[in-house]
Amino acid sequence: MVIAGLPPMGCLPIQMSTRFELPGIFRVCLEDQNSDAQSYNSKLEKLLPQIQNSLPGSKILYVDIYTPLDDMINNPEKYGKI
Repeated sequence: MVIAGLPPMGCLPIQMSTRFELPGIFRVCLEDQNSDAQSYNSKLEKLLPQIQNSLPGSKILYVDIYTPLDDMINNPEKYGKI
């Protein structure tokens, strides 16, 4: 079973748009929500081995989607966007 962590939640367009009264003008990632997502992911990653141990024969993998998406957001030039 593959379990993916959360993405940078504070960078989702819906999150940025609902926080600011004038969408599109001040669209920046919400660091408090990104911090919450990172904290959740850290706890999830530590919990999964415990769950796997309680289920004999199971294989549970954690997939970090936060880091690559965060890199794409912060370094778009690396991915062809200038």
